[in-house]
Amino acid sequence: MSSPKDETPSKRGGLLRLAIGLPIAAVFAWLAFGRIDWSAAGSTLAEARLMPLIAALALLGVDFSLRTLRWWWMLRTFDKTLPASACFAPFFGSFAANNILPMRAGDLIRIVGFRHHIGAPAMRILGTMVIERLLDLFMLLAIFFVGLHSLADGAINPKFITGAKVIAGIALGLLVFLIAAERLILRGVRKLEASDFAQQRGWLMRGLKWFDQALSTVGIFRSPTMVLALCGFSIAAWLCEGAVFYCVAGSLGIDVPPIGAWFAMSTGTLATLLPSSPGYVGTFDYFAMRGIIAYGAAEDPAAAFTLLAHLMMWLPVTIVGGLFLLAPRGRRALHDAQTLEASQLDSETSTS
Repeated sequence: MSSPKDETPSKRGGLLRLAIGLPIAAVFAWLAFGRIDWSAAGSTLAEARLMPLIAALALLGVDFSLRTLRWWWMLRTFDKTLPASACFAPFFGSFAANNILPMRAGDLIRIVGFRHHIGAPAMRILGTMVIERLLDLFMLLAIFFVGLHSLADGAINPKFITGAKVIAGIALGLLVFLIAAERLILRGVRKLEASDFAQQRGWLMRGLKWFDQALSTVGIFRSPTMVLALCGFSIAAWLCEGAVFYCVAGSLGIDVPPIGAWFAMSTGTLATLLPSSPGYVGTFDYFAMRGIIAYGAAEDPAAAFTLLAHLMMWLPVTIVGGLFLLAPRGRRALHDAQTLEASQLDSETSTS
C-alpha cells in the first residue's frame, strides 16, 4: 500500500477532479433517469431494430475518420511528409482515454504521449487541438440554434439558451482576436524572448517558447483554402454524427423530425463542457434527453434513446482507441504522458 508521500501532484489532482466531477455526474444522472419507468424504457430498448444500428456504426466510423483527417490536414501544414495514417492512433486513443479516465486525460496523452509518433512538438499539437475544439464548438452551436428556431418558446430551459449564447460569444471573440492579433502577439513574444530579462529567467523563457509554438498554429487561418477544407471536414463530420443519433431514434421507433436528432446531439455534446465523470455520464444524458423530448419524444422512450445513443458513441470508439493504446506505440505514449518532464519539452521547443 502506498503512503501519502508516494502520491504525485498529478494523482492528487486527478482525485480532486474526480471529487468535483462525480457528484455533478450523479446529480444529472438522477435528473435524467430518476423518475423513468424502467420497464417501459427496457421494452423500447428490447425492440430496437438492428439495421439502423449497423448504419449508425458505419456513420460513426466515417465521422471519426473525417475528424482525424481534419486534424492531419492541420498538422501537415507544418510537416508535408506526415502521413494521414499516423494520426489515427493518437486521435482514437485520446478519445478512448477520455471515455475511461477523468477530466479529458486523453488530451494529455495525445499532446505529449504521441508527440514522437506524430513528429511534432507538444505545443504545436496543443494548438491544433484548440482549433479543432473551436471548430467543433461552432458547429454544435450552429446546430443548436438552428434546432432551437423550430421549437416553441419554453421547450428548452432559457438558462441553457443563455449559456449557449455566452459560450458562442466568448468562442467567437477569442477566435477573431487570435486571428487578428496573432502576428502582433508573436512579434511581442519573440521580442520578449530576445530580452535579457527573459533570458535570465528560465521559467519565463520556457513559457514564452511554449506560447509561441501553440499560437503559431493560428496562422493556418490565413489560408482561405485551409479554412474551407477545415470547415468542410467539420460540416461533414457533424452531419454524420447527427445521423448516428437519427439512426438510433429510428431503431427505437421514435418518430421525431431529423433536426430533432441533431438537436439532441448538440444539447448532449455541449453539456460535456461541464465537469463530469469519465465518459460524460449524467451531463450528456440529461441534456440529450431534454433535446429529444423538446421535439416530441415521450420521457421513457427518450431515456431509451439517450442510453443507446450514449452507448453507441462510447463503446465502439473506446474499443478501437483502446486497441491503439494497447499496441506498442500506444503503450509508449501512455508511458511518455505519465513521465514527461518540462526539460523534454524545452529541448523540443528549442529545436523546432
